[in-house]
Amino acid sequence: SAKSPKAPKTAQIIKLKPQIRAEALDNKGVTIPLNQIKPFLQRSLILDKQKQFEQMPYVLSEAEGRALSGPGSILYVRGVKDKEESLYDIYSKVGRTYRHPKTNEILGFEAFAIGTANLQALGDPATFEIQNAEEVVESGARLAPSFATELPVDLQLKPADTLAEGYVLAAKNSMMGVGTGNVVTISMGHREGLIEGQTLAIYRPGKVLADPMGKKGWRAEKVSLPDRRIGQLLVFQSYE
Repeated sequence: SAKSPKAPKTAQIIKLKPQIRAEALDNKGVTIPLNQIKPFLQRSLILDKQKQFEQMPYVLSEAEGRALSGPGSILYVRGVKDKEESLYDIYSKVGRTYRHPKTNEILGFEAFAIGTANLQALGDPATFEIQNAEEVVESGARLAPSFATELPVDLQLKPADTLAEGYVLAAKNSMMGVGTGNVVTISMGHREGLIEGQTLAIYRPGKVLADPMGKKGWRAEKVSLPDRRIGQLLVFQSYE
């Protein structure tokens, strides 16, 4: 006779609950060699006042007497007091003025470097040789020690201690948005406790929507969506 089919086994139900997993942090921290981020470093200088630009060493002339100069050219520069560094950045003018998006406070004035030059000899004027130039260097251009030479060989990464919140003010060489590897300018600095090697989380502010189902009188109720974490950034240069 045919055997009766066995009753199916009762499925075992396992309930899963979300939980936090904690892992001990390495007390030594994480370090990153500077040469790994050098391709992303942008030569820009943030000044507290525009007058500071006028007080920087300036190009008096080019050795051959030309009005314009490029890589390999020798420059005579006035205002170099001592040999702070051998590598200098060359600036043509003060560009953008940064303001706090909420308070409208002036945070600083930015000058973009157009090239670099090596100090050959001190004096009045001092002698420099242009190493590279994205634009022609004219008489009156300003020089300052390259900040890249001031950074440590290794950056020790750690979360920033500050509880302050800031804003991304601008992105370097980016017209269509910001992604991994881009360099940005933010509204925070030394006064908020930021130093080189610290990391910050990046959040996109939540939109404010009108809820037609939740009216206050004749108006639709406004609901703020939560901010969303979208990334992380590394501070490699900090100003006041």
